[in-house]
Amino acid sequence: MQALRCYSRKAAFVLAVCALLLEMPSTALCQFFGSISGQVTTRDGRPIPIGVTVTATTSEGEIVTTQPADSAGHYELDNLRKLDYQLTFEAKGYRTEERDANLRFSGNSLIINVQLTPEGKTETNKGAVTSVAELRVPEQARKAYEKGRRAFKSHNYSKAQHYFEQATNDYPCYARAQADLATLLIAEKKQASEAESRLRKAIECDASFLDAYVELSQLLNARAQYAKSVDILQQGLAHSPDAWQFHYQMGLARYGLKDYAEAEREFRKVAKLSRNPPPLVYVKLADLYVLESRFNEAYAEMEAYLQAAPNGSFAPRARAIMKQMEAAGVLSSNKKAEH
Repeated sequence: MQALRCYSRKAAFVLAVCALLLEMPSTALCQFFGSISGQVTTRDGRPIPIGVTVTATTSEGEIVTTQPADSAGHYELDNLRKLDYQLTFEAKGYRTEERDANLRFSGNSLIINVQLTPEGKTETNKGAVTSVAELRVPEQARKAYEKGRRAFKSHNYSKAQHYFEQATNDYPCYARAQADLATLLIAEKKQASEAESRLRKAIECDASFLDAYVELSQLLNARAQYAKSVDILQQGLAHSPDAWQFHYQMGLARYGLKDYAEAEREFRKVAKLSRNPPPLVYVKLADLYVLESRFNEAYAEMEAYLQAAPNGSFAPRARAIMKQMEAAGVLSSNKKAEH
């Protein structure tokens, strides 16, 4: 009878905690915050081992963060408000590069890779060409796209859409223009089907354009088309197996498919590949562990979340659930002793 009461108490606790966790949709935090990451290399693809810094500045001139790249050139800017940013890439002995980064309509994450030119050497078409496919873009289409980017930066989104459409009409295989147009279609008019077609066209035309994979997987996950998302992400991972953004979206897709073991593996890859994993990863892992009655592990993930984001959107609920766990007697004696 005592064992039955204990089982019933744990079952009731699981239901209560699941209710709390399921009230926290994976998109809730991402409605307000996003991340920018990528790699900084030389023009011939070699990393710059030390001294690379990346600075994010808002359109109002506020410096939000300055972060160093690691020895392989990878950088991550996390917990950024969904605003327009200018990124400044600097390294001693190299020309400074700047890029526009718009998190307002670019999903939850952006991948921006940059190549730096040594000082004293001629720079070719600064920042305009980033892939072989873009070298084929005719001048007329490129000019239309640049007008669209300027309109986008000025928040004139209807005008930006007009120029992006002009660029893609002039050259349908302009992957970057197709992807930016898809972003506007999602944000402004909720034309998800056309946005999906545009992103698939971008991938078809330039398989190395990683942003399109991420944005398309976000769109498919949001539409609960998880199997399609898995297919797209597998294609993206073939090009960039260490991009944590792909593994994060894969984790969400696997979770949506109720393939919890695979979801856990993907979220664990995010934590391994990213120096500063998005705090929401810990929430998703805690959710998985509660579903499997792995309460100590769930507790540890909520601790990790609170350490990463003590004032985060889910912090009050995480603290409340942890107290419920302690009171319900579902933690092991070792965990109780620690607290």
